[in-house]
Amino acid sequence: PYQLVLQHSRLRGRQHGPNVCAVQKVIGTNRKYFTNCKQWYQRKICGKSTVISYECCPGYEKVPGEKGCPAALPLSNLYETLGVVGSTTTQLYTDRTEKLRPEMEGPGSFTIFAPSNEAWASLPAVR
Repeated sequence: PYQLVLQHSRLRGRQHGPNVCAVQKVIGTNRKYFTNCKQWYQRKICGKSTVISYECCPGYEKVPGEKGCPAALPLSNLYETLGVVGSTTTQLYTDRTEKLRPEMEGPGSFTIFAPSNEAWASLPAVR
């Protein structure tokens, strides 16, 4: 499903150059989403109005003087990537275990759910 949603975002962003994705930002928040066709035409996420913006697709970056986002970001290990994508709180939690960080810094391909710092901060305090 993620790849299909990302493909839709790429199709909507291609007029702005290679590797540009269209994202919907929820008005009044910092939240942004890659969306499917149905959400695109409704211009709403969970009933909240959105605006469209165009940015580099995941894994790409802009090059001064070039159209779109032609440069591929260098691959790094999963632990470093958490810092790049703004999930340093998740990094801190992985540091609390003995074996997780070395595993994340090692070779291999992994997919994890890594909440943003904002998501961690919005959780209620444990009493």
